[in-house]
Amino acid sequence: MADKAKNLLSKILNVPMEEISDDSSAENTRGWDSLVIMQLLVTLEEEFDIRISIKDVDFLKSISGINHLIEMGQEAEKGNQ
Repeated sequence: MADKAKNLLSKILNVPMEEISDDSSAENTRGWDSLVIMQLLVTLEEEFDIRISIKDVDFLKSISGINHLIEMGQEAEKGNQ
């Protein structure tokens, strides 16, 4: 799961995945700004078929938060089956 978030962020930031760690966040990662947050939102919604509400946008500021959104989306998908 963590690799999905890291891979996604490394593609958006155009940096090697090795530069993204479990502790990476908007606060400690160069280039992770509001534009990247919007790109993450759109990409997560498209790739994982999830909807991210305004109240959940703060989760897009860390790898752990992105993982949380992916997990929530997968759990919701299981519940709809």
